Amino acid sequence: LDVGVAKAEAHDLLGLAQPRALAWRGGEEELRYFDGGNFTVWLQNVALPCVGDVKSFTDEEPYEDLSLPIARLYLDGGQLDIIAKKVLCRLSGDFFGQMTFMAKNASQGSSDWRQHGLPPGNFPAVAAASGPAFNASKFAFLEMPKKQSEDFWKSAHGVLSDFFKAVLAGRLEPSKMSENPIEDDEEPPVGSVRKLVGRRCREVVEESPSEVLIEGFDEWRRDHPRRTLQLDLLSPMLAEWNITVYRLDFGANECPSDVLRSISAGYSGYFFAHAHARQRGRKLQRLKKLDPDFTKVMSFVQKHSETAIVASEVLGRLNAAVAVAERSTQP
Repeated sequence: LDVGVAKAEAHDLLGLAQPRALAWRGGEEELRYFDGGNFTVWLQNVALPCVGDVKSFTDEEPYEDLSLPIARLYLDGGQLDIIAKKVLCRLSGDFFGQMTFMAKNASQGSSDWRQHGLPPGNFPAVAAASGPAFNASKFAFLEMPKKQSEDFWKSAHGVLSDFFKAVLAGRLEPSKMSENPIEDDEEPPVGSVRKLVGRRCREVVEESPSEVLIEGFDEWRRDHPRRTLQLDLLSPMLAEWNITVYRLDFGANECPSDVLRSISAGYSGYFFAHAHARQRGRKLQRLKKLDPDFTKVMSFVQKHSETAIVASEVLGRLNAAVAVAERSTQP
């Protein structure tokens, strides 16, 4: 922040009726005047650009000093980056002293935007956090169109302003890491394994009209190929009993902690949800053993299902189907 003292004759040019502190903030054309309050905090705010480019931990230190809620703009080097940054700069002026605004390269920190609950592949993207701390509550702006345009950004000021006001007022539930939900017209055929994403965890676990078996895993699980084959073949068999099967990738999704907790990295885990669980007061069930064989998985299903499913019968069909599938892939 460059500091200077204006001569008395410059007061008229600057619109000053009396000596007063003023500043030009990076990215803004209009002057900002100090109107009282904590002068040090005012200086800290005007020292930050309207939307600061943050590329390292050092760049984030001034934001940490202020401890204000933070708006984050994630850019990917596309044609809309410039107009998106202009819109956020204007919003930064509206929320001066209430929030700080920064821009980050989405390709340099995918874990950052994922932790804010933003889906991949749709940038520029906007999110906010209740503060600079790593464990601060995070909020994703999820009304971004799939195919962004300059026209959207020209009219985005109002909807983004409402989003930031809701963040500051505490009216939003914190976002969880989530891939994009599957659209209704993209759902796999009946009996296929479905993808469960963080944003739909509560809905599936608490409101599913059918019973649900969920396989949770991350990218480090050790027996991925065979377990994937087994679940793919099991899913249509369970569908005969109106049991829907989902996969949940914990590496890209996070469920609310009061709904479904993650498991240890490198393992697969299984969960069972009853139909209309919340309405009926039924809790999510978890198979305690990680990386269980499918004998235990089917015993777990039979124990908690309200159908007349017989685990041994389904398991016999599954083992036969797996053997056929594995033989067909052998040279």
